[in-house]
Amino acid sequence: MAITNSTLTSNSASMKGGGIQNETGTANITNSTFSINSATYGGGINNGYYDYDNGTVNVTNSTISGNSATYGGGIYNYRGALHYANSIIANSTSNFDCVNDDIITANVNNLVEDGSCLATLSGDPHLSPLADNGGPTQTMALLTGSVAIDAGDDSVCPATDQRGTTRPQGNACDVGAFESSESGGTPTFADVPFDHPLHDYIEALYQAGYTAGCSTSPLMYCPDTILDRAQSAVFMLRGQMGSTYSPPPAPWDTFTDDWTGFEWAEPWAEGMWQEGLTAGCQPSPLMYCPATQLPRVEASVFGLRMKYGVNYTPPAGTGTLFADMTDTSYWGIGWAEQAYRDGLLPACGTDSGTGKPLFCPSELVDRAWGAYLIVKAKNIPLP
Repeated sequence: MAITNSTLTSNSASMKGGGIQNETGTANITNSTFSINSATYGGGINNGYYDYDNGTVNVTNSTISGNSATYGGGIYNYRGALHYANSIIANSTSNFDCVNDDIITANVNNLVEDGSCLATLSGDPHLSPLADNGGPTQTMALLTGSVAIDAGDDSVCPATDQRGTTRPQGNACDVGAFESSESGGTPTFADVPFDHPLHDYIEALYQAGYTAGCSTSPLMYCPDTILDRAQSAVFMLRGQMGSTYSPPPAPWDTFTDDWTGFEWAEPWAEGMWQEGLTAGCQPSPLMYCPATQLPRVEASVFGLRMKYGVNYTPPAGTGTLFADMTDTSYWGIGWAEQAYRDGLLPACGTDSGTGKPLFCPSELVDRAWGAYLIVKAKNIPLP
């Protein structure tokens, strides 16, 4: 079996091998990503099923992250040989990222977050969520400052990464399925260090002219601040109309809100109305509710209409994608499912009982995830 330049995600097995189960053959896995898979043994990959099995798993420059299992969240080598090189195993929900009960025949420059399976490197690899980073499949980008950058062994690196990007981009190839460009220096925003999980998305938003941050001297972005409808108006209008959009001049008399404390936002709310991007928060009297905070399900609407236009309506929800959104009569289910399929918002977790992703529709969105949403919706390249 050969798996190359592929992503296996959101699969489950009742016993072994949520992503793949290899019994007696040879599985060659190269430049591939395993994420949000689950099983009892080997959430991502399980090698060997019975005591007399003698399979071989060869894993090269692959990223195995966010999988869950009782034993071996990323890999469980039960019987047979594990040969792995330049690969990441991390963010597992289990007792260990990797469990080996037989032999490891090769172990070359691997990064396993908890240090299991005799890994060369350990610690947080600083991966972005599974997303469209170019190429035919979703990948997990290495964020600036990741110890996986330039940490691979060039002698075993494929010529390109999972997306088709040439390796190496820096002094040496990167560990995992994603090859990052080199970066360094001082971060643009004082409160968004290079190792912030969404640094590259915030930086991309800034470089594209969609944000000037939340304050100056020093320049700050306020990534943990929850988005309210006032801030969302700026994100939505610039996402829909372009980064140079300016709101309309006075008068701004459409909405009857008391704008005290939100005076700056009134022209943006007026722009939302004029561009057909909002019907307000209540009709009589017509109000915008600038202080109301933005949950993920409403952010799905904003993101999809940024991507497809103001008149977009998603397909009807199936109720089968998320463990926490099964009621097809709920107004937001179609929006949430489509936003997830399009990579605009990742799952917020995995249900331990079903192995299905969770969406958390009422969870509030902060400015960091607002940046992620716009970058994905507008296909803004990462730095």
